[in-house]
Amino acid sequence: WIIANYKEKQIENLHVGQEVEITVDALKDKTFKGRITAISGATGSKYSLVPTDNSAGNFVKIQQRIPVRIDFDGLAAEDHERLAAGMMVVVKAKL
Repeated sequence: WIIANYKEKQIENLHVGQEVEITVDALKDKTFKGRITAISGATGSKYSLVPTDNSAGNFVKIQQRIPVRIDFDGLAAEDHERLAAGMMVVVKAKL
């Protein structure tokens, strides 16, 4: 599975069950299919070890990112062996 961090303005177009197309930087010869299985209820910054301190009144609006879980559909055993944790991927949701 993949955790893709979408910008908060992109979330309105995503839903659980939506199909996605996945390309892996290390495996340019392959395109994988997947499906959104979960959309986090909080931004990634809420889980940060050192959260932003705005108590001094300094505030700059920064677009947050929402973690979205994507599971591969029908991943072959040989492809599973080629994938490793931490690989860079590009995910395109089918709108």
